[in-house]
Amino acid sequence: MSKPKPRRNPAPAVQDSATPARVPNLELQRDLFAIGALVLAVAVYRFVVLAQMPGPPGSDGGNWLAFTFGLFGDSPKAAESTYFPGALVVLKSLTLVLPTLIALKTMAVLSSVLAAVPLYFIARRACSMGVALFVTTLFLFAGYLSEMMTWGGYP
Repeated sequence: MSKPKPRRNPAPAVQDSATPARVPNLELQRDLFAIGALVLAVAVYRFVVLAQMPGPPGSDGGNWLAFTFGLFGDSPKAAESTYFPGALVVLKSLTLVLPTLIALKTMAVLSSVLAAVPLYFIARRACSMGVALFVTTLFLFAGYLSEMMTWGGYP
């Protein structure tokens, strides 16, 4: 008896209409490149705008630094922190490789631009890449100084 030969190209499986089609890898790469380029461009712009300032605008940056130092044993404040400690750990990590105020600016800029990434992918599910980028750009330039950097908004 001879063994049956295995099929080289089996018929494609029928896709259930309830399960969404997989996004092609090329499309995901284009989306990641598009949102990455937009976020990087806005982050560079914000660093240029903040270049002449010692830190981000507002007084909250001082609180972030004080609570970060307090979390790691060098408490310049008497008050305890009510901020999420994960953000303070990220800020502490940045202060290990950057000067303190540059680390604070970096934290402020990154937290203000990275909020656009999930927005882009939510918009992208509903519309084209161009429309999603436009909506995301509007979000990125919609008063980021008002709340994000001046009143408790960084992370």
